[in-house]
Amino acid sequence: MKLFRDLSSIFKGKEAASANQMYPELLCIHIPKTAGRTFRQALKCHYGEDGVLTLDHQFLKKRNETLEDYPVRNYPVVHGHLFFDQLQPFATPASRWITWLRHPVERVLSNYFFYCTNGYVTRKKKDPHLQLMTLEEYVHLPKKRNVMTRFLGELQLRDCFFVGLQEHYSEDLGQLAKKLNWSLPVEHFQLRINVNSSKPNLHQAISKDSRQVIAALNTEDMALYEEATWLRSQGYWRPRFLT
Repeated sequence: MKLFRDLSSIFKGKEAASANQMYPELLCIHIPKTAGRTFRQALKCHYGEDGVLTLDHQFLKKRNETLEDYPVRNYPVVHGHLFFDQLQPFATPASRWITWLRHPVERVLSNYFFYCTNGYVTRKKKDPHLQLMTLEEYVHLPKKRNVMTRFLGELQLRDCFFVGLQEHYSEDLGQLAKKLNWSLPVEHFQLRINVNSSKPNLHQAISKDSRQVIAALNTEDMALYEEATWLRSQGYWRPRFLT
């Protein structure tokens, strides 16, 4: 984004002043539909609006850009829909990896509802002949399968400083806040739900068979989620990058 490039000279002074702080401190992989927006607000509450760099891999792709075009090392926190492979080159020995997961079936359904009420509507304006995909068509798309696993890439759960589960958002954020000595207002512990009048009816229409199909199409994510659930029960989040 040109704005960031134009401001690069301003950030140089900041970077020199904080060279010993080894930015970024936190590398937060926001997997779609896993409480990422709610968590971002908590991050901004603690680090400030200017302390969190938020980017999206699709945003970068549309502009033919990479993270190298942004002052990543000037920020204590980087958060967004970014893959591990994109963020890994910016990790320092002190960087801490954080992500949130969600039951794969519920995550896929939430992503599909978002497509129906946002993504499709936006594309329909550009292409009036565009047809809405059915749930069956959507879940069989290769790029919509095992999304959590693809975002994390080679990053192992045991190498993360923290992995939270959306289903336990308040409790897990509380644990993370204690680990990082954060003091957050109570409202940041409340998971924000994107209200959409069509969601309840769509959820009720999802049969047990359809849920089983989604689970079968996302076996890697199912295994990842099961591992995260077990690790959470053991209280085991020991990152490689801690000093």
